[in-house]
Order: sequence, then C-alpha cells, then structure tokens
Amino acid sequence: MPHFLGESKDSNKQAIPHCVEKIMKMYNYWRNLQKSACRRSETQEENERNFISDLNNLFDIAHTNALEIMKIEEDRKFLLSQREPGRRGCLMGIDMKLEKREESVLLRVIEQENRRAKAHHSSEIDDTFMDSSEESSGTKDISDQPGPSSNIVQSSLEENINALIELRMGIVRGRKCFLTPKIMAVLDRFHISQRSAVFILEAVAESLGHNTDELAINRNTIQRYREDFRKMKATRIKELFKENEPSFACVHWDSKLLPALNVRDLKSERLPSIITYKDEEKLLGVPKLEKILQGRSKLWLSGMF
Repeated sequence: MPHFLGESKDSNKQAIPHCVEKIMKMYNYWRNLQKSACRRSETQEENERNFISDLNNLFDIAHTNALEIMKIEEDRKFLLSQREPGRRGCLMGIDMKLEKREESVLLRVIEQENRRAKAHHSSEIDDTFMDSSEESSGTKDISDQPGPSSNIVQSSLEENINALIELRMGIVRGRKCFLTPKIMAVLDRFHISQRSAVFILEAVAESLGHNTDELAINRNTIQRYREDFRKMKATRIKELFKENEPSFACVHWDSKLLPALNVRDLKSERLPSIITYKDEEKLLGVPKLEKILQGRSKLWLSGMF
C-alpha cells in the first residue's frame, strides 16, 4: 500500500517514508496492546476499542481533493458516508432487472405518446376533409355556371380534396368487403382463427389479382362477420324447427371433458345435449356441469335443465 501511494508524482499523495512510518507506528501500538492483553482493565479495553476503530478507518484511497474534483452529487455523498466511522455504504453492481423494467416502462410511455399524436393527427385530417367537403357542396351551384371564376374555384377544391385523400391513404383501411356466409362457414368448420384467416384471405386475394389495399381484410371485420353469421344461422335453425315442430323427439346427453373457454390448457366437464326427430339431429347446447355432491344423475340433470 505505501509503495502504491509513492508511485505517483502527485504532491497530494504521501511519500513512501511517511507511509512506512505511519504503519510502523500502528504496528508498535498493536504490539504493546498484545503484551498487555492479559490486563482486562477499563483502560486496556478502551485502548483496544480505539485501535479497532482506527484500523477500520485507516485506509482512504480517495484523492485529497476528491470532493472538489467530483461533479456528481451522489458520488460526493457516497465518499462522505465512506469517511464516516464504520464506513457506511458500499458499492453494488447494476440491477439489470430493474434497468430493463425501467426501460420497458419508458418505451411503453413513448409508444402511448406516439399513438396519441397519431390519433390527434388523424382527427385533424378528418375535420379538414369534412370542411372541404362542405365547401365543395356549398359552391356546387356556382361551379355549375360557366365562367372563369367558377372553374378556378372548382379546380382548387378538387386539388385540395385529392391531396387530403392521398394524405389519408396511409392510415385508411380497405372498405370493399367480399366475405360471404360460405366463407364464414368454412372458417368455422376448420377452426381457423381470426389471425390465420387474415393471412389466408390476403394470400388468396393477391393470387387472384385483386388489390389487397382496397379489401376489408382484418381481424375485427372477420370476427364481426363470423359473429353475425353464427347469429343468423342459429336464428334460421330455430325458425325451421318451429315450422317443422315434431310430435315427439328423443334427447341424448353424455358428459365429456372439453377445453375450457377462459383458461388455456385447462379442461372442464360439459354435457353435450342432442335432440333427434324425423331422421334429423340438432345440438341443443353444451352446458358446463356444476359440482354437486348429490350424485352423478342429479349432476347431469342440473346441466340439462
């Protein structure tokens, strides 16, 4: 340690002879305490405590003018706490988990701000587009009359509207819908999800030479059409059943473990119920069985009714 302090030519650091003298003084003091270790007087115990305290606070490898050199307030506070009795504080590594968490929070805030700015920009474009449309409808009678002024007004309005339309082309979805009940039935028949249906329909439309930017191919549209198709199909089945209401029917049911709807990779016991009449079969429902302790027969009946 003395040799390390003496290597630098900085005048603020102690030279080797002074360091050796200080350490030898500490050593001799320790030897005297060792010789008097058998004396358990108050003076001896106090000297031992003072020696231990001085030894813990002996080495200070910081620069003499460290507080003046440091620019970061946190580093200054840490150095002052290290110079206190007991060397309060310690250096730790970087908490990578906390750093990643703070970074993800910052990125989330930036994304939210970008979405708000984009939504505000889109609303401003809509307002400008509507104002231009109202102006064009208000000057329609004037533009119908021949004259140079009316032609100038009409051309300027058309240029303004075309510019707004071109500006909105990047954020407007396609409006042309080609989804039919047959397509919805095929998607339901083969259990194709909304996300997979988007890729399939887009690839088919592109292979047939259609412009996919003009077509309404997105998850929300497909989900809405599938729900409407299912409601229409269920209503149609009920109407046909009422028209051909049989005089008698046979109900079949049996419990079965089926995938749960709210939890992934979890199965729940359900009771599929089917009614047969006139060589036809209709599914009444697949209710979830409640856990009742009165027996399995009552369990089935509770699911049926």
